Amino acid sequence: MSSKARIGIALGALCISAFPAYAKDTLQPYVQIQRMWDDNLFRTETDTRSGTVDISSVGVALDWRYGRQQLTGHANASQVRYLEFEQLDYDGYDLDLQWNWQTVNGISGLLGCSESQTQSSLADIQSSLSNLRTQRQCKAGMFANPSGKWQARLVISDIQSSNSDPSRQIYDSQERGLEATLGQTTQAGNN
Repeated sequence: MSSKARIGIALGALCISAFPAYAKDTLQPYVQIQRMWDDNLFRTETDTRSGTVDISSVGVALDWRYGRQQLTGHANASQVRYLEFEQLDYDGYDLDLQWNWQTVNGISGLLGCSESQTQSSLADIQSSLSNLRTQRQCKAGMFANPSGKWQARLVISDIQSSNSDPSRQIYDSQERGLEATLGQTTQAGNN
């Protein structure tokens, strides 16, 4: 697990420890162990080798409410081991934290970030090469409903994707977006 993942899990635990009275209602820790068998692991017509995969995961889910505010998220660390193809073994993680906020005058919004690291789909790679894909996404949004009839929405987002295999780094990407909408709801409920 990377240092970023460890820092994220530690920060999440620190935030939760600040609110111990709510912890029993808002935290859901979990452990998951799976064994899977695939009869065409690499998803090709020519290389139809099968494989057994063991997946162990540990994590915690968060859903904390205080008045009109809501904090949701999860932290998950996983260990994936291939019995027949050890070169594909990896340790992954999935972190997500989002604040859904609301004011008394009909204005609401969100602020959140997530990051995950996992093996690229073997159907995409179609070989026994290992490629860890890291994806980060942050977004902020504000929504206004000044009357029951009109709505305004503004969302800013940033998505980054990177690959560990040098031959796949050509597919690394970054997308920045801005979405602004103004809408009206009719009496029939159409927008």
